Amino acid sequence: DELRPLTPRGTAQVEGLGRWLRERVAPLDAVWHSPLTRTRQTATLMAREFGVLDRLTETPVMAPGMAAERLLAELAARPIERVLCVGHQPDIGQAVSALLGGGRCEIPPGFCAALRFPTRLQMGSGQLLWVTDPNWFGA
Repeated sequence: DELRPLTPRGTAQVEGLGRWLRERVAPLDAVWHSPLTRTRQTATLMAREFGVLDRLTETPVMAPGMAAERLLAELAARPIERVLCVGHQPDIGQAVSALLGGGRCEIPPGFCAALRFPTRLQMGSGQLLWVTDPNWFGA
C-alpha cells in the first residue's frame, strides 16, 4: 500500500526512536528512504531529529524489492560514513542477513539495526552493533 501513512502509534514510535538514537549515535551523513509514503514520513521525522533535513534523499535503491548488492554499490559510490536507510520488509531483513554474511534475520516492521563495516564495504563483512524493537518507543 504505497499511499498508507504512518499511524499515530507509528509516528510516536519513530519520534521516540529518533530521540533515543540522537543521544546515542554519531551524527548522520544522510538519510535515504524509498518512494513510499510511510518511509518518507519515517525518514523525515528521523532527519528532523538529527538536524539533517537537507540530507534527506528518496532513492529507488530503498524501494520494495531492494537488493543488498545494489544498496552496497550505492553506499560505496558516495563519500558518506553513516547513513540511515528506511525501507521495507522483508527486503531490509534479507539485506541485513546478506550484509552480515548469511543466515536469516526475522525482523519486525519498525526495527532499527546498526551495522558497521570495519574494513571494506562488501557482502558478508558487516558487523551487527545493535537492534531496537519498535515497541520500546511510543505508545
